Amino acid sequence: MRKILGWICMLFCLAAASIAAAENVPDLTGAWRFIGGGELLGYGFELRENGTGRYLESDDWAVFPQRHLRDADSAPFQWRVFRQEDVLCLELTLADGQAALYQIVLEEGGLSVRHADPEAEGGGGYERYDEGALRAWLEMAEQTALTSALRDYLDDVIETSLPGLGLRSPEIWVYPSGNGYALRISAVVNDIVWTVEAEMDAGGTRVTWNPLNPSSAAPDAEGGQAAWDAEVPLYGVLQSAVASAEQAVAEANAEERSVTELHGTVERWRPGRTYPVYQGPGKSYGRSGGGKAKVSTNDSLTVYGLWKGWLLISYDISPGHSRFGWLQEADVGPDAFAGYETLPFSLDSDGMDSFLGVLTQVYELTDDPDKSKASSGRLAAGSSVHCLATYADQWMLVEGFSKGKLVMGFVPAEIVDREHGYTDSVQYVIDQAKTYTEQEIRAAMDLVRDEIHASWAGANLLRLKYLEKESNEEAAWYTEEGMQCMILFADLNDIGLYDYEISGEVADNYEFMLRRVPDGDWELCNWGYR
Repeated sequence: MRKILGWICMLFCLAAASIAAAENVPDLTGAWRFIGGGELLGYGFELRENGTGRYLESDDWAVFPQRHLRDADSAPFQWRVFRQEDVLCLELTLADGQAALYQIVLEEGGLSVRHADPEAEGGGGYERYDEGALRAWLEMAEQTALTSALRDYLDDVIETSLPGLGLRSPEIWVYPSGNGYALRISAVVNDIVWTVEAEMDAGGTRVTWNPLNPSSAAPDAEGGQAAWDAEVPLYGVLQSAVASAEQAVAEANAEERSVTELHGTVERWRPGRTYPVYQGPGKSYGRSGGGKAKVSTNDSLTVYGLWKGWLLISYDISPGHSRFGWLQEADVGPDAFAGYETLPFSLDSDGMDSFLGVLTQVYELTDDPDKSKASSGRLAAGSSVHCLATYADQWMLVEGFSKGKLVMGFVPAEIVDREHGYTDSVQYVIDQAKTYTEQEIRAAMDLVRDEIHASWAGANLLRLKYLEKESNEEAAWYTEEGMQCMILFADLNDIGLYDYEISGEVADNYEFMLRRVPDGDWELCNWGYR
């Protein structure tokens, strides 16, 4: 009896240990989408509660994070999550019995995945994928919100409203064309790859559809284009899409907040103390006054607000000299900043109350916009900056890079362009011109330059490069029958890019893809890092 009770107790302890171990493993069930790095688990995947999973494929592969996923043409797999020496592991067992082991880290922002084999390089990021929420999301990071909304609208229409056509794997591209919009749909229709284009002028009065490959047969060969037009209300679809997208963009723009206006309150603190003052909310920004800037509490100071343990203040140094700067709570004392309001702008990359801009001329930053205008650093013309706040109706507090170092200070608001990219100093670099003439290459470069100026607020285009081998070799896998494609490589000074600081102030070899029918005009299709 005692032995039986002993076994029962042991089993109970083992069960309890198993439960505790299971509780120590996070729930990863659901769909995940690729957001950057290396796509170790594809563009997306789904882990089901029954221990099976599937890979997901994208028809919009150039947009990150991935926005539209579908079933991949691959066999399902088995999966399990466990801890191994305090390391969280994900094991996938494929249909052929082969197993793949990954080390994963679950963070608030998503799932980081890398090979368990220390000899294997690379890793990628994923986040939970909610198709319904993503379809309603309007990307405003770049001024392509209208074309993004158009594509989303048409994606829904094709997948849900036009099933009778038998469209599969649609790829949808929408881009400005002249005074209107152009749309390209490439899809499998009745087991035939069929690509068509539409153009719509600014008044929405005409839509013309033409196959990119004239030798291709329309989905209904007997009726030709007339049958296609009758079967799919293309004009109405595109017209509705434009109306829907323009309304969404207008609503989003109406909600755009203006840059914060700095307002301070004059205070007197307990006298007899001095504290170091920094040029920004971090010791890496350095200190003015030859690295010795400090404030004395024997005199009054003006307080503007708090940001992550740092307080923005200003104070007088002499009758003709004052200074803005930041105090660290750790220097002043525990809870010294309790009760101060948080500044509404954010220096985070995803901050909603800061804006990107470029300087239209070289300027000496100042930490004293009130009196001396003394220099605290220099920013070159075209410098990409975060526009954080305005002050006294004519100054703007900005953050940017100078000689590879992050700096902060005030510049006149009138020299900050928040509407356009900066292209005044762009250099065109052409490494041989064999596949295309120099004139054709320059026409493509002009198109990219114009796009940056019109739509990339906060970006400074430094160089555009055509490399005879890479520009055509890397474009080869984009190319479809009857079309020509080219990759141009851009060097950008753009503080808004996610890898800006990693890249050391200049993002090198940012890729722009262009296409055209032979001897036609170039069209800008996509851009980004691969």
